[in-house]
Amino acid sequence: MDRNYSQFSVGQARANQAAQELLKAAVKDILSGPTSTASSFSIADIGSSVGNNSISELATVVRCLDEQGAGDREVSVTHVDQLANHWDQLFQSLAAMPGGYPHVRTGARGGPVFSYAIAQDMYQQCFPSASVDLAYSGITFHWSSVALNAPDHIVAQYSAEEHFKQAAEDQGHADLLQWLRMRAKELKPGGHLIATAIGSCDDATYKAIRQIFDLASKSWDKTLAEGHITSSEHASTQFPLYLSDLKECLELVNKELSSEYEVIHSTGGSASKKSSAPAATELPAIVTSTFEFLE
Repeated sequence: MDRNYSQFSVGQARANQAAQELLKAAVKDILSGPTSTASSFSIADIGSSVGNNSISELATVVRCLDEQGAGDREVSVTHVDQLANHWDQLFQSLAAMPGGYPHVRTGARGGPVFSYAIAQDMYQQCFPSASVDLAYSGITFHWSSVALNAPDHIVAQYSAEEHFKQAAEDQGHADLLQWLRMRAKELKPGGHLIATAIGSCDDATYKAIRQIFDLASKSWDKTLAEGHITSSEHASTQFPLYLSDLKECLELVNKELSSEYEVIHSTGGSASKKSSAPAATELPAIVTSTFEFLE
């Protein structure tokens, strides 16, 4: 990933702010659940990049713990991303970002806050089973695990060839289910998963995203035609992503993962809201998800 990611991810960071109230609600629910007497609180930041989409948001979690009378709990935050991530930038951000979670508790105030990092594929299990209280993912699971290399577009989902469009949908669904199953294994009973995502819908924002990728694809075609790149370079250039809409994601969860998750709140774009009271549950995890479309 480009080292200037933070500079160009202001929109993502703004969208992640929508998760603030959900994070607070999740903390309150966890503190009243099966792990209410625990002395520590474990947070997983899935797909952390250099921290621009999570460090400030997770400060909300630490503050909420303090406000709810759990300020003595030791907090661990583990950032997960691929090996090629710019980990030096992440730890620089942890040290320097004003208002970040490492700086909420100062001096002798409250329990210590620890930061860790794991270089791991997010489509694999990244933590021991039932070890995470709260998993957070700030705009990551639109990335596919594989690139499909459609011949006519840099995003297979937007290919004019039905075969590639269907393959992109199938891969996107398989990736989402795998991603959620891994998080379900990692979460403690009553744990929460909160995820923000780029979603597919019919509003102007999504159309703008589509137009950007269409323009980039045409520009890449022109670069090939002018002889600046080889046919091999052109064919191998692909953005491995799939943009789901909220309804699509919820249908997958309800159909395939109903024994692993309970959706207690979801919102996004023009999609309708669905919620149910987060009462005591025997499910191993509760997922709280928000799909926000970037402006």
